[in-house]
Amino acid sequence: MALDVGKKYQQQHRHKRQWRKLLIVPIIVSLGALGFFMYDATVAHRAPEDTSSYTYTVDQGLVYDVSYLESNYFAETASRPAAYVRELTDVIAVDFSYLFKTEESAHLSYTYTATAHVIASHMPKGTSDPKTVWDASYPLMQATSGSGKRGVARASTTVEIPFRQYSQRVARINSGLALDLDAKAVVTFSVTVSGVVRGMLVNEHRTMKMTIPLGQSVYAITTDYDQRDSKVIIADDATGREWWRTNRTMLVVVVVGVLVGSVALLMQPWRRRSVERNPYRRELHRIYRYHDGLIIRTKKPLDLKGREGLSVASFDDLLTLSEELRTPIIASELSDEATRFVVLHEAMVYSFLLGREALTTPPVAGRARKPSSR
Repeated sequence: MALDVGKKYQQQHRHKRQWRKLLIVPIIVSLGALGFFMYDATVAHRAPEDTSSYTYTVDQGLVYDVSYLESNYFAETASRPAAYVRELTDVIAVDFSYLFKTEESAHLSYTYTATAHVIASHMPKGTSDPKTVWDASYPLMQATSGSGKRGVARASTTVEIPFRQYSQRVARINSGLALDLDAKAVVTFSVTVSGVVRGMLVNEHRTMKMTIPLGQSVYAITTDYDQRDSKVIIADDATGREWWRTNRTMLVVVVVGVLVGSVALLMQPWRRRSVERNPYRRELHRIYRYHDGLIIRTKKPLDLKGREGLSVASFDDLLTLSEELRTPIIASELSDEATRFVVLHEAMVYSFLLGREALTTPPVAGRARKPSSR
């Protein structure tokens, strides 16, 4: 089988060119990344630092008024009592108020509603945890929507709680089922505000609750709500931006390293050519670069005594002989300025001398022509 020297040379050369072309991809990506880093640094320098958050305040109010049935026992008083009589209570009027405010000018929308949840529970003997026996929900008003401008949303309403109706219904359940139930009415006023502030979504939900006992002869009303509250809202991507600011320098160093390494590998062939200005070394490098797989290197010159020698005009001629004779090429470095390439076949020695042959170097016997010097 003949050595396909030309095909192997083409494959090696093609593979190296393809490998160098792949280096263009990381170079382009690195240049694009550096351009983005420069743009991002400029934008971050010009942009205000507090664009990732905003502050808003919420003010809520709940005022109730208990109305008694006509009675000779209680007259109208200017002061509000601490407790109320169940049998005399008719209705309870409640005024709810809500104010959402942010310093940013933004268009907001809101929805609010009020419901009453009547719960009847029983305390089993030997336990301290009441169990719900019956419950029902009653809407006190229809859900109402509105809009607010300049970062302000206001909602207010007045509802009437039919205390007597709820109390009598629980009394009928107790009487009909012979149960000793403890009942209460939990009134909830709910507000939801939505909108966009500084490009960030607003979704604020608040509730105000008041609890009214229904089964006690004398009862006290309790309320549960935040009269005033404030919050700082941070954008969802603020953490990501903070990580970006912290690690941007490290990413720039990595990208620059990839760019420098890729350019260095891409320029390696040209760097070698610029360093190797000696024509002999440049030609020797070219031969080993493209035909190293077909050449056997020896540390000492071959002993060619007793063989008939024939010098060829070029290294390509020696490649042709190597292919035809199916014999590898043997390289011997004669000096710093000369290397002999030979092909051995039986008693024949086919040689090609690259560079200048030293005077002390024994010539190959029977040369057909003068060795070429390159």
